[in-house]
Amino acid sequence: MNLSNRLFAITTIAAALFVVAIPSSAAAQGFELRTTYKEVPGTREIESSRPMDAIRLSDINLPHIHGLQKVAVLTNLCIGHIMVNQLDEAEGYCEEAASRPNERAVTRNNLGVLRALQGRFEAARADFAVAANVSCEDDCSDIGASDRDLPSHIARRNLQKTEARMVEVASSPTSERLTAQENR
Repeated sequence: MNLSNRLFAITTIAAALFVVAIPSSAAAQGFELRTTYKEVPGTREIESSRPMDAIRLSDINLPHIHGLQKVAVLTNLCIGHIMVNQLDEAEGYCEEAASRPNERAVTRNNLGVLRALQGRFEAARADFAVAANVSCEDDCSDIGASDRDLPSHIARRNLQKTEARMVEVASSPTSERLTAQENR
């Protein structure tokens, strides 16, 4: 195999692995969740849409994992509980993950998804704005690359969805808003 064929094969394999990793941004009622880049116990289960298995594995491993990997386990617990609609349980994990300095775009995005699902759109918008601007260079308002799967791009799409929902809620009759608040 010559060098160009090897490069093509490596590129193809890398692209295939990237496509396999894309389910790590799971959807929750139209919002996008994202796992961290660190694979820890429970990550593959989240990516395979098996949230109960992810929660079980992450719960077992949380006390034993330290450092940078801890935020990944907390993130898995946050996402897992959101996926099974256990929003109260998710809140503590999402907030603890977001309070740590690493993976801020991912963790603040996921916290924003949780808050949006709770109907707390102002708080969600603030979280998505932080996540969208992490590691920004020059102009952070560029949303033209919205087809990309980077955490900041996911946060920008979630920010747009949140702002659209805020407009919908603001323009809906008062009785519909009260019903929506009661259903939270």
